[in-house]
Amino acid sequence: MGTPWVRTGPSGRRGAAQFACRGTDCRAGVPRESRYRHSLTAWRCLAAGEGRLTWGPGRRSGWPDPCGAERGDDRLPPRATTSGGTVAESKIDGDAVRSRVETALATNAPGFETFFLARLLDASFRYLPEGVADSDVEVCLVSFPVAPFLFNPQGTLHGGIIAMAMDISMGHLLNKATGATGTATIEMKTQYMRPIGVGTATCEGRFLRRGRTMCFMESRLFDEAERLCAHATSTWKLPG
Repeated sequence: MGTPWVRTGPSGRRGAAQFACRGTDCRAGVPRESRYRHSLTAWRCLAAGEGRLTWGPGRRSGWPDPCGAERGDDRLPPRATTSGGTVAESKIDGDAVRSRVETALATNAPGFETFFLARLLDASFRYLPEGVADSDVEVCLVSFPVAPFLFNPQGTLHGGIIAMAMDISMGHLLNKATGATGTATIEMKTQYMRPIGVGTATCEGRFLRRGRTMCFMESRLFDEAERLCAHATSTWKLPG
């Protein structure tokens, strides 16, 4: 089976070579420098059975390399492995996932604590200190059960889910303490310290500094054994 990529000449942008795909489902050439676009095109071509996907040496791991076809490099990328060198596998209970999604669809409503993603996480919310006025609240606790359908390929909680949960804890604290609904995350930095498996994870959102137009916040995520697994800081803009 022939390679799907052939050289068609310079693209005119910083001297990048232009490539076209011989696969019938691949209609346009893509610049060599546009790695994201040609990776999608290459995967479509491979899925259609129109050639081989190439991964050239010396390029970033995980990006298809159309030039590799010219070098005869038809290796596929390495599979994700755990620290022990074995491919991670997580068994997903299809019935449990369907039940979670159906419950989220049936119970979600626009608004804080009840929006769809919070329901999909099956998140619960607490604000501390308890029994004080909303403006005096200092901490938002967001707890949710970690399930295999939230895992990354290595069998632990996906970093995107971790960031989302911590963002939720900070956003809900800001809403509770200020009553504002038009807040926006300006920037967020996340540090991943420890992998998280099945169990209950809890995020603690807190203020670092409260201003009239900007708030600086942090969130810490703990696993069921109360070990610190991730930390995030963020800047939020208040409406007005």
